[in-house]
Amino acid sequence: MNKFIKDFDPHLPEIRLLRLMERLKPLRLGDFPHNRYDLSFSQMEMIRFVGLNPGCHLQDLAEGLNLTSPTVSVGIRRLEEEGWVERKSDPSDGRATCLHLTQKGNQVLQKAVQAMVLGTQVFLEQLDSSEQEQLFGLLEKAIQGVESLQLGTKNNKKII
Repeated sequence: MNKFIKDFDPHLPEIRLLRLMERLKPLRLGDFPHNRYDLSFSQMEMIRFVGLNPGCHLQDLAEGLNLTSPTVSVGIRRLEEEGWVERKSDPSDGRATCLHLTQKGNQVLQKAVQAMVLGTQVFLEQLDSSEQEQLFGLLEKAIQGVESLQLGTKNNKKII
């Protein structure tokens, strides 16, 4: 990314933010540590989604992860064979099945979240509590501003 933005003024706030976000990526603070559990990134994302949405359907999972239904079906079948996920009958529609984590799946998700929390603690320990609150407040304000854009424009600027 840096080679593509080198022609821009490095003092522009947009460029500073892009560079900071690029430095954040390798820290992987928001990623579940899939490689610790002999799982692919996609498998861990499926476990995460099912854990956060117990009883979801395959279509919900496909839409939530922006994957095709066949891709999700293959992934879930493998996770089911390995004991991470199980299918149960949908109580409201006997023809459909709902996805749930097994005990093994719940344990790995819990461990992954704990690992993420520890990594984030190291990140935040570099700031005192007032700096942390300032960081959270500013991020929340910026994120809410972008989330509130309904039509893809703000101040007559097209958002890509």
